[in-house]
Amino acid sequence: MELTPKQSLFLGLKPDHVKILSFASTPMTIDDLSKQTKIPRTSLYYSLPYLAERGFIVKQKLNKKILWSAVHIDQYYTTYASILPSKLSKVAVKIKTLSGVSDMVSIFYDIAKLPRLSRVYAIQPNESLSWAVKKVPDKDLIYVNKQIKERRLIIDGLVHEDSLKVIDSIELLESIHGRSADTAKIFNQLLQNTCAEIYLYDSKSAIMNWKEEFAVVIDDKDVFDLIREIFLQMKETSRKYDQNAALGIHIAKK
Repeated sequence: MELTPKQSLFLGLKPDHVKILSFASTPMTIDDLSKQTKIPRTSLYYSLPYLAERGFIVKQKLNKKILWSAVHIDQYYTTYASILPSKLSKVAVKIKTLSGVSDMVSIFYDIAKLPRLSRVYAIQPNESLSWAVKKVPDKDLIYVNKQIKERRLIIDGLVHEDSLKVIDSIELLESIHGRSADTAKIFNQLLQNTCAEIYLYDSKSAIMNWKEEFAVVIDDKDVFDLIREIFLQMKETSRKYDQNAALGIHIAKK
């Protein structure tokens, strides 16, 4: 059985297991396997039954000899495929990956559809905001901000104090101004080079990287609660920041 490193990792196989399977492409005794793989017989007595139990290898008797032979990878996946969906289906439902700006923007549109007065928790370092402004069309950001204001959603955020300097568009700045906000400052020495941001909404946790153009959304209340508690602890030690007042001054200067 020939396995790639990714397959080995996915299947939870140790290096010795992979070595055994590569040499056991034809039926072999424990003595032969030990000589070929340089793995002690005592280790093989534990490894072979383990691999056989998981369906990677087959034990057979021939002329009073016990032989071990690896199952071909295609045959293994055929038998294992019926098991995988039941094991992974719940995980697949809870985790969604997105790639590309157009797919990632859908997270903002989901937030914009939340019921009135919903609260959204957000951590948006300057570097990540800078990439978002570069990559996402202004019209999308402006539309989402208007929806947030119309629905009176509360943006409970952590941002750098000089975050407004990242945004040049007056129309975009005006769309942010007046949003219901409960904002605190990220300490300047923290997250300065971080190109990712987090949004917590409707029991979902969205982690987004605009620079690399990918996002992961986890729909799980326990994960949501965990990250929210970390957020709240971080906010507790930060200074309050009146972003709307700062926006008003910044727009006036423009």
